[in-house]
Order: sequence, then structure tokens, then C-alpha cells
Amino acid sequence: MEERARSVAIDVLRGLALLFMIEVHAAATWPPLGVARDHPAALLSAAIGGLAAPLFVTLAGWSAHCAVQRRLDGPTADLIRWAGVRFAILFTAQVLVNLIASHVFEWNTPGILSLLALCSVAVLATARLDVKMRTALLAIIVLFVGWLQPSVTNWSSLIHSEGLVEWFQRLFIDGTYPFLPWFAFHLLGSILVDVGTRERRIAMSGGIAACLGLILISRYESGSMIGTFGPAVLTFFPANPPFVVAAMTGVLLLYETVHLLSEATLNSRVAEAIADSGRFTLSYYILHFIPLFLLRDWTPPTIWIGLVAVLAYTALWPVIGHLHRKWKPRFSFEEIITRLSKPRI
Repeated sequence: MEERARSVAIDVLRGLALLFMIEVHAAATWPPLGVARDHPAALLSAAIGGLAAPLFVTLAGWSAHCAVQRRLDGPTADLIRWAGVRFAILFTAQVLVNLIASHVFEWNTPGILSLLALCSVAVLATARLDVKMRTALLAIIVLFVGWLQPSVTNWSSLIHSEGLVEWFQRLFIDGTYPFLPWFAFHLLGSILVDVGTRERRIAMSGGIAACLGLILISRYESGSMIGTFGPAVLTFFPANPPFVVAAMTGVLLLYETVHLLSEATLNSRVAEAIADSGRFTLSYYILHFIPLFLLRDWTPPTIWIGLVAVLAYTALWPVIGHLHRKWKPRFSFEEIITRLSKPRI
């Protein structure tokens, strides 16, 4: 089986997705006193957080599509093994994250890792579809979610479930990262594998036009443009169609920007460190919750101290990633998945 060489640009994007997610989690854990929701720092943190998960899931879709495509002509058992290993480890990792971050989640809360576990099975079917069919499926998911629109009013309703039926409801429809609509981002990643620059830029132009339209709508209706919960044009919980469109546009812009960087820039020390952390996204996603849990009761006395703490904690992980890749790259959850996924000879 021919292995695809690692893409430095994709590893940089993975590293950025990880850093965006660490930043928003740190900012949410250590909110400074007296900072309003419309403060520029709060808005910047929300914008970064709004792009973190979409980029994370999109890149997972890119990788999964490439991996399954390489195995389509091989034994079916190899595909089942590849998907089964990921499904089991990602679901187990989700429970581990919930236990570590017990101040945020209940032990059985479905989240982004359980979403990726489901996607690792669904990609076995979508990888066989051509790019037009995957694009159509993405559009159908977004339209369906627009019709469905579950009502979410608080964090408790996202993480708590009474019984198995509600747990599956959180997993597929109205949890933190339900399969619908988040599988649309996974599909976007698979589409990016098979389209060229022209198609990406056409999609970006359409997305930018749609975002401008959404801004005008929010001004006309005198409502909130962005909201975590409740009435707003773009809502993260649930991820409504306007949010999905805006987030996909942001992902495409970032994807295109990184791929336009020169080779010298991608090989610079900063980019190399970010790319190194991008090799261990699952490991660091799990581990970064440990310091946040231990320091969960700390409150920065000023916004500047809080800002420095969040930025310093975020910047620490590329340094860890660089040292990790250099000294002990085989000690990671990624390595465990790779070893267990290898076909039996």
C-alpha cells in the first residue's frame, strides 16, 4: 500500500486548529473579572473559538478521506480494522476527556471526539462517492439542519442526558458536537482533497458574499450577529446553517492562505513548531485539559494578566510539540492508532 507523504501545510493547519481550541478553552476557564461579552478581547476569543472546531473536523475529514481512498482497492478487512480502531479509541478518548475535564462535562457527554468516531465509520461510505455527490450531501445536511433546528438554551442541556434515548439525541442532533450538522465539515475536508484552486476560490467568493448578506440581515433585524446560545443570526449551540456557512468560509480562507505560504515560511522555526504540534492533535487535545482542570478556580485579576496567561499557555504547546517530535515521537495516541490500524500480514 502506497503511503501519502505528510503535507507540511496540512500539519500547520492541524497545529493552528489545536492552538485555536486550546486558546478558547483557556479563555473560557480563566475569564478575567468585569469583561463584557462585547469587549474586543471577548469578541476575538469567540471568533477564534468559532473557527477551531470547524477547522479541526475539516482536517480530520481530509485525513480520513485520504486514508480510506488508499485502502479501497485492498481487503475489506483492512478498511474495517482502520475504522474500528479509530471508532473504539476516539470514543474511549472522549470518556477520558470527560473525566479529566469533569468541571465542564459529565462522564458520558458526547463531544468532538465521539463525533470523529462516528465520522470514521461514515467515511467508509462517503469515500466511494465522487466529489459532486459529496458536495450535494453536504448541502442536504445543512438544509436539513436548518429545518430541524433543535432548541438549546444552556450548557446543561448540551451535556446532560436522561437515559440512552437522550444520549443518542445528544450524539446525533443536539449535543455539543452532534453528528448533524458537524459531519458536513468532515465532508468539506474530503472535498478539499479532490478540488483545485479554482473551485476553492469560487466557494470562498460565494461564502464571503453569504457572510456579507448575514451581516446586513443582523443589522436590519437589530439582533445579535453571533451567539453561543439563544437568538442570533449565527449560533454555535446549535450550529445553525448561517454558522456552518460562515465557518466553512473561514476554514477555506485559512486553508488557502496557508497553502499560499512560501516553502521558506512553512519551513521556518515557528511554522515547524506549529506543524509538530499538529502531528499530535489527539494527544494534546486530551492532555491540555489537565492544567485547565487543576487551575479551574483561578481568576485573573485583570484582563491583561488573563490575556498573557491564555497566550502563554497556548504558545507552550508548539514548544512541547517540537520537543516531542524530536525526542519521543512514538509516545502518542496517534502512534497507538497507527500501529493498531496496520493490516495483518
